[in-house]
Amino acid sequence: MPSIREQILAALLVRLEAVPGATAKREAPLPEAVPVGGLIILRDGDPGDPEVVLSPVTYLWEHQAEIEIILQRGQDDDSAALDTLLMAVGGALTADRSLGGLAEWLDWGAPKTSGLAIDGAAALRGATVPVPMTKDAVVPRGIRLNNPGNIKESPGDKTQWQGERATDDDPVFEEFVSPEAGIRALTRILLGYQRRYGLNTVAGIINRWAPGCENDTGSYIAHVASRLGVTSDQAIDLTKADTMAGLVEAIIRHENGQQPYAREVILAGIGMGLGSA
Repeated sequence: MPSIREQILAALLVRLEAVPGATAKREAPLPEAVPVGGLIILRDGDPGDPEVVLSPVTYLWEHQAEIEIILQRGQDDDSAALDTLLMAVGGALTADRSLGGLAEWLDWGAPKTSGLAIDGAAALRGATVPVPMTKDAVVPRGIRLNNPGNIKESPGDKTQWQGERATDDDPVFEEFVSPEAGIRALTRILLGYQRRYGLNTVAGIINRWAPGCENDTGSYIAHVASRLGVTSDQAIDLTKADTMAGLVEAIIRHENGQQPYAREVILAGIGMGLGSA
């Protein structure tokens, strides 16, 4: 599933594509010739760092994209044409400031106009508009419970992991005292798949980890294999820390929609898991 950031940018592009007469693209290079109705280019920008709000833990993200609005010079009144296109873009953005509920709020700053020149092309006239967007997101359950693999409680809670929390507040999923403890448990499970069941490919491992009765296993396998840079049936060695780290990070990202941990945290948890072998 695409990240919230990607969904927001895709929704913003759809809004821009609704501007009458203009052509809207995302992260496109400046062309030698601009469509008659003008060209709108969405630049993804930088998501920045989240502001963390406590109780409940929430990430407040502000992402600033940029919209480039470009016209070919030589029209009867370049300034008036640019102003008309700017107003049309503003109207498209105003029509849905939450982008279908994906963002908390969408705004835009004052446009900066400029003349542009490309070798071998006619002169262009353009403007750049900053578009800050905010989004709050409650921390995913797996991250909140320090259980980024979303390991479920065993029947009757018979399995007691090293680093489990003393309290057992979630009735379905394990809870750990630290991310490292949760990553250690995930490492132990994956290592067991290789040693006890001979599962040493992404397809074999994920089919057991996320069976089709509860998951879109095919998509899961494709995502993890892509992250690791291997084919789904290529043998991997989970006794190697770097290989295990890549697999663990891919699983965390797929389970939670994000992978928030520094590599040092991942390797610390994996080291604990492999060191228990």
